[in-house]
Parts: sequence; C-alpha cells; structure tokens
Amino acid sequence: MSSSAPRPDFLPLPYWARSVDVGGQWHLDPDTHTFFTTGNPPTGLSFTVESNVDEPTAEELADAGRPRSLASDHLDVPQDVDPQVQELTDRVTEDAGSPYEAAVALQGHFDDFTYSLQPPQVPEGNDPLAHFLFEDRIGYCEQFAGAMALMARQADIPARVAVGYTQGERTDGDRWVVSSADAHAWPELYFEGAGWVRFEPTPADGNGQGSASVPEHADPSGTGERDEESPSPSPDESPSPTDGPDAEETQEPDEESAAPESEEDPGSGAVGGGQGSEGGPDLSWLPYAGGVLAASALLALPALARAWVRTARRSALPGAPAQAAHAAWREVRDTHVDLGLAWDLSESPRATAGRSELPEEARWALWRLALAEEAARYAPDPVAGGQMREDLRTVRSALAASVGRGARTRAALLPRSLAPWRRPRPAPLPAT
Repeated sequence: MSSSAPRPDFLPLPYWARSVDVGGQWHLDPDTHTFFTTGNPPTGLSFTVESNVDEPTAEELADAGRPRSLASDHLDVPQDVDPQVQELTDRVTEDAGSPYEAAVALQGHFDDFTYSLQPPQVPEGNDPLAHFLFEDRIGYCEQFAGAMALMARQADIPARVAVGYTQGERTDGDRWVVSSADAHAWPELYFEGAGWVRFEPTPADGNGQGSASVPEHADPSGTGERDEESPSPSPDESPSPTDGPDAEETQEPDEESAAPESEEDPGSGAVGGGQGSEGGPDLSWLPYAGGVLAASALLALPALARAWVRTARRSALPGAPAQAAHAAWREVRDTHVDLGLAWDLSESPRATAGRSELPEEARWALWRLALAEEAARYAPDPVAGGQMREDLRTVRSALAASVGRGARTRAALLPRSLAPWRRPRPAPLPAT
C-alpha cells in the first residue's frame, strides 16, 4: 500500500479472505469479514492475504433456487420507501423465471442511466432514491449499488452493498496495481451454494468507473459489455477516486421508469377491501405491505454500516484518553463529510474549531474536542475530558441542524464517509 494513498480504516482484502498477516491493531467483524482499526491507520502498510476464489457460472446461479441458509434480515426494506420503487421492481422482473434472471434484469435496468460524480441536486423534500430512479437517472457508484440492492430485496433476493476496490490494472505477469482511483461500491446478491455474488449496475469503461466491469456470471451474452448508447465522457473531467465523468444532460425516463398505469381487472375491488376471483378477500396487497413494513432504519446497508462505526467510536470514549480523543475527532470529521460540510486536513484541530459558525454551546463543545485531539497528538500524557460523550452529541446535533433536510437525508441513507475516496485528504505538494 503506497504511503501516498489515503489512510483506510479497513484493510482492502479480496473476498473471501482465509488468512491475513498484518502488523498493528486490526480487528475482524465476523458478519462482514471486514478487518478494521479504531486506532491511527498507518501509511506504507504491507500485508499478506490468502483468499478463496469462487467464480460461479451463470448456469449454476440460474439453478441455485431460493436461498435457504441465510438470515432473513438481508431482505429487510425500509418502511418509508416510495411505493413506486416496488412497482418498478415488479415490472423489471416480471418475465424472470428465477432469482438469477431477476438479478440480471435489475442490473440491465440501469444500462441507460448516466454516470456522474456531480449528479443534480435532489430538490428539498424529495426522496433521494426515488429522485435517482425516476427523475434525473444520474448518479455515482454508491447510488447505483444501493438502488439495485434495495430492488433486489424487493424481488426477494438477499442483497447488500460492498465498498472497496475494483481489480485495478495488470502491470506485469501476475502483478496488479490498485490505486485510490479504483475505489468503488457494488451490490452483492446471495445465491444458495455460491454465497455472495457481485453484480455491476454502474456504467463501466469510458462512461463510468473505468476499471469496473460486468462479471461473466452476470453477463449471459458473454461479452462483458452492455448494449447501450451512453453520452461520451466530458473531456475536461478529472478522474475521481470513485469513477468517471460528469453527466452531460439529464435523460428522460424510459417507459419502464415512468409511473405505471393501472392494470387492475375492472371487476376487482379496491386494494385491501375487495374480493378475489374465488369470492374471498383480495389479498394481492399483502406482498406490497409486507415489503414496506418488513424493517426500518436500513437503506441498502450503508446506513447500518455507518451506525456501526459510530457505535464503535462511542464505545471508545470511556477508554484511554488518546484513543477516546481520536475516536471523537474522527466522528466529528465524518459527520462533516456525511453532511457535505467543508473539512480541511491541512488545518489544525483548533483552526477547524476556530472557523466554526455553530451556536455558542456547540462551538465550545467543538473547542473542547479539538483541544483533546491536539493533546492526544502531541502531549506525552494526555488527560481525559470529562464530558467528551456529551460534547460529541452536542456538536453532531448542531452540525445536522445547520444543513437542510435533503442533506440530512442523504447523510443518513448514503453516508459519504464510508467510502475512503470521498474523505478529505491533504492537498498534493507542489512539483519541485
């Protein structure tokens, strides 16, 4: 790992990792097989990992059937998802004869979407997911991955969002170079006998994440490409750690993305109150109600992962003073990033606190956290702050109140701090 790369809080590992040889304080999350650290991640880190390689074929996935060996929480859907999303999922997958065919159909639905690191702003009060799927149809990899994962769950396919890196570029023989420009997010769907399997809804090649590609098992045509006519990338767009160009124009939704017309039988009753074809109650609404009420507080997995990170940091606050200060300050940083607020790594903690425009109580709380962070960095024996937990809560509440509802919604559903390429990093040194 190059010392010029952003410091990750987790080890980039191929899936599934069998063994990892690395120095320092790293921990394993058994549910996600993620290796993470709560301390200061080092630069210039070298480590060795051995992993299993499992490449299922399209035929094997088509024959997998419904999953039986996985907890049902990977089918949970937030209760406030726009009902139009379920209707869209049903239309896209209506001709699928198996979960695998449904997954390929969902992946193909995004073929005529546009990739951009700077999608149009979501209007105040609008749902970000519905706006992405039905209005602008422009987004970056986290939006493509989260949308497909949620729609897969609506199609009764266990799904999650993975954050990491693509395969990078081969340089010589078996040597590959993976840089921050290859950082990416993608959906993984679960198939019995194969486990978690990658799909790729994000446009690849010149119109998206350059090193991302449709895996063979997700491409029945065997070409590895999609038959799409996407706009050419903007020539003046600088490559980003996640992917490619700015979008040029907002595309009009196609027929699949338009609001559905009613297809109810003229003789059927209203939803929830009519009679079925056999004279009994019409229960056709139950799948929709079940999908909407299945779970709360989870949109594709990023929200849950961010909550887990926040909880882990809070648990470090009663510990050693230096670790507590670092954990609190990282949470302040990531809260800024999630909410789209400025964060400059070239500033000292007290400089960051000094330019704050928060209310007085929150400003003093931020000062105390900043001074604790500086003491943890430079003092030989830092002293613990007695109200660090309360100060952190006060600062986070004030930061959230300083932005609009749209920014808070985006921060909750698609937290940018989870992706290392979206975190602030020092400006490059001038050439000499």
